[in-house]
Amino acid sequence: MSWFKRSAQKHIPQTADDRMRNELLGGDANAQQDDQSSVYGQRPPSYTTVDDGNDTARNELFSGAPSSARNYGGGINQSAYEGIDEEGEGGGVANEEEEVEAIKQQTRYVKEDSKDSTRNALRIARETEENATTTMMKLGDQSERIADTERHLDLAKAHSNRAEDKAKELKKLNRSIFRPVITWKTDRRRQEIQQKIEDRHETEREEREKAHADVFASRKRVDEAIDPRKGALRGFGALGRKAPQASSSVERSKYQFEATASDDEIEDEIDSNLDEISQAVGNLKRFAIASGEEVETQNTRLDDIHNKAGRLDDKIFRNTEKLKKIK
Repeated sequence: MSWFKRSAQKHIPQTADDRMRNELLGGDANAQQDDQSSVYGQRPPSYTTVDDGNDTARNELFSGAPSSARNYGGGINQSAYEGIDEEGEGGGVANEEEEVEAIKQQTRYVKEDSKDSTRNALRIARETEENATTTMMKLGDQSERIADTERHLDLAKAHSNRAEDKAKELKKLNRSIFRPVITWKTDRRRQEIQQKIEDRHETEREEREKAHADVFASRKRVDEAIDPRKGALRGFGALGRKAPQASSSVERSKYQFEATASDDEIEDEIDSNLDEISQAVGNLKRFAIASGEEVETQNTRLDDIHNKAGRLDDKIFRNTEKLKKIK
């Protein structure tokens, strides 16, 4: 029964549309289907290990690459992490070096500022010391003027005493001729007058000596304050202050990262400025003590002058009134 055998070819008649599409595409659709079926028919089954040549080409391509470059097993690539760790350590070291360099630069700036500050402080201390020296010299001149004033007051007092004696004598001589002067105990009276004159002279000499002593003490005080080599003032002069000592290298190394020549120059200048500032402060302290004592002494002398001037004014007023009564 051959008429029931299935034919290998398709006998479906083509329509007009199929013929037009085949002409446009350049082939027969049935032929294309046969070619596709032949291709698919030659495809090996899925999940097979048939070598089609791709693996061989891939192996030849990557034959020069290191074995650790790729990890096909999906595990952790230790060499990659080692590279990352090395890069991280290198970055940390670089950051630490930058921080150290920044600290060095900041320390250098601080030292420069400290040097400038010590220069300014030393300049101000020297100017203040010059002003203090000028003040002490003016106080010395003022002490001499006070002594001159006191000496003139003493002379005025002596002249006033003599004027008082002459006024008494004039009063006696101006008496009436009908009232003769009768003196009893002439020798005793003469001795009293002589003793009074001697006492007055002794008092005037003591006052002059006291004025000279005050001037000498004031001049000595001023000289010791200006030049401490002439004598220490209660231990606050050059003998009462320890000499500045240079800082040791151990102490200096605490504040140095790199002991370069420029850094040593800065440290030396700072130490020198600090030593000079210390000396200037000691001198200013000596000036302050000396000027305080000088002002206090001059105030006492001015009080004495005020009292002397008051007593002299009273005596001159009494003598003037006595002379007015003499006719």
